[in-house]
Amino acid sequence: FATPPPAGNSGYSICSFAGNACGQSNTICTWVRAKVTQPGVIAGNLIGCANTSSAYSIAAITGADTYTWTITGAAGINGGGATLTTASASINVDFLAGWTSGTLSVYASLNCGFNSAVRNLSISSTPTIPGIVSGPSGVCPNSSASFSIGAVSGAASYNWTCTVPGSVVTQGGTSCSIAFPAVIPSGSTVCVTAISSCGNASTQRCKGIVNGIPNVPGNISGPVTGQCGQTGVSYSITPVAGATGYLWTATAGATVQAPNNLSAANVDFTSAFSSTTISVTASNGCGSSAARTLSVLGFPGLPSAITGNNAPCAGTVESYSTTGSGGATSYNWSVPSGSSVIGGQGTANALVLIGNAAGTIAVTASNDCGVSGSRTFAITIPCRQGQVESSIGSTNASLYPNPTSGKTTVKFESVQSAKYVISVVDVTGRIIMSDEVTATEGINMHELDLTTVAKGIYLVRMETEGSVAELLKVTVE
Repeated sequence: FATPPPAGNSGYSICSFAGNACGQSNTICTWVRAKVTQPGVIAGNLIGCANTSSAYSIAAITGADTYTWTITGAAGINGGGATLTTASASINVDFLAGWTSGTLSVYASLNCGFNSAVRNLSISSTPTIPGIVSGPSGVCPNSSASFSIGAVSGAASYNWTCTVPGSVVTQGGTSCSIAFPAVIPSGSTVCVTAISSCGNASTQRCKGIVNGIPNVPGNISGPVTGQCGQTGVSYSITPVAGATGYLWTATAGATVQAPNNLSAANVDFTSAFSSTTISVTASNGCGSSAARTLSVLGFPGLPSAITGNNAPCAGTVESYSTTGSGGATSYNWSVPSGSSVIGGQGTANALVLIGNAAGTIAVTASNDCGVSGSRTFAITIPCRQGQVESSIGSTNASLYPNPTSGKTTVKFESVQSAKYVISVVDVTGRIIMSDEVTATEGINMHELDLTTVAKGIYLVRMETEGSVAELLKVTVE
């Protein structure tokens, strides 16, 4: 055999056949190895205890002339050193006093010098860490639960523990049963170790457990004011982990609609309640959580901030408004002394004739169940009524008759000849009538025909170029 066999071949095939003039016979071959295969799995204990011996072996390999065995760690082979070349497919490993762990290796050889791939086996005096613990993560108080792991190679026994004070653990090898008390603290665990025949325990494998009763639900979402007489009002919570059902309740003044086992519920409110409390608990097979509650008021909540001019001039008409309050059916506006609400009373928008006094504009919201608190807005009067009148020449304007059933006359005094625009404005600020009047020096009169306008309160505005307008209030009956 002068050269190695071709790549991919483990030996040589030597063949022969016979022949004559008529032909040749079948070919007969025999196989001659030039290589041997990797040894199979090493049979023997995965656990080795100090000051003991243990047998290890492999299946004999066809064509192999010798086997070379090696052990790492504090150990020897067949009473000798850590390496042994022998024709035998089996050996004894001697674990010495300092033994903890090591690797047993073997490869096969041919006398011509070929060595197979190496087969290894890890041996230790301590088992490996157990696998994942199976069993419930949430356990019921005053009940029992079972936990288990897969078998650990080299383990002779197992030890289960539980950190819950007062729990009783019943050992069962790769499984256990635990009886739990009434209280299961946060951060509790169930743990297991594998123990070898040497008495050495593996690293613990643990599983966190919690009280299986659901946690208190999170905050309830839904309106909290102005629900007087409302029906089908929706309230909800975020679903609670581990909960299989929910119970919604309400105190006097409200009724929870069916069904009543979801993370949302519809509630009907009476038309005369002042306040009620909505509650919800989460439950499962272990029991029910503590309740999450929400107080709901029948009367409206405080109106939103008032917007408008905080420094109006006396005699002007200003608009003030609030974006409203949930459940409100009416709004009541109050103004400083000398000012008056000339439009929008009862709504979220008020038209105010400004007087001479600074003070506070306020609004409350109401419904059949009650009245909200008061939202306020402070105003100052940087220019007084007298200033306004003098700026247009102190016209001493007046209206008569006032109130009127149709026609009214504007009487005013002009200090000089001038053109005036006299307009009639409704409570929304819309001009519904406008006349241009040429006034002479002295007393002037101009009739306004209001027979076609709706009953109500209106403003008569007089203005001339370069002056501030003067306002008069007129009531049409």
